[in-house]
Amino acid sequence: MRFVWVVLFVASTAAAEPDRKDPNAALGLSIGTAAAGIGLIVTGAEIPEFVHTDPARTAWEASLVGVGTVTFLVAPSVGRIFGGAPLWNRGLRLKLIGLGIAASSVPAVLLVADATGSLHTTALMSVIAWVGLPLVTVGGIGIVTGTTIELATTPSAVRRVNRELDATLTIAPIATRDGVAPGISLVGQF
Repeated sequence: MRFVWVVLFVASTAAAEPDRKDPNAALGLSIGTAAAGIGLIVTGAEIPEFVHTDPARTAWEASLVGVGTVTFLVAPSVGRIFGGAPLWNRGLRLKLIGLGIAASSVPAVLLVADATGSLHTTALMSVIAWVGLPLVTVGGIGIVTGTTIELATTPSAVRRVNRELDATLTIAPIATRDGVAPGISLVGQF
């Protein structure tokens, strides 16, 4: 009695095989996290009349806005992490460029504030109006556009990862009537 030895090389074992992820769940996670970030921003900026009367409340509101902003910026990546999709994509690149443009307004404002010694001078207000505001606006447009692109492409990125999980490769010797032939048969399912 002859046995044909079959050697199987599979990309992953059953215990370590990653599960297929639902693209809609990935999108839901991304949108839900973005909505939570927007909610934190709105909550932190909701009551501006108390800003100068209670320093503890001011710090709390600023913290909510900061945490909300960071949450909104990383929100689309949550769905991609869940789905196993690559994090580096067009939307993230555009978001980072927008963030850089918006952040580039800060040094100009701080330099003028340092030179004048006050935060309430005409020169500082001119810098904010002519340099800071346009940079923050263009950067904000880049951030929102990048976030939108990243959210829109999350389901297709997760579907692509799921298709890659379906690919398997089997390596087996070729069996003939006379026994095992010298050679290897590669069989793939894609």
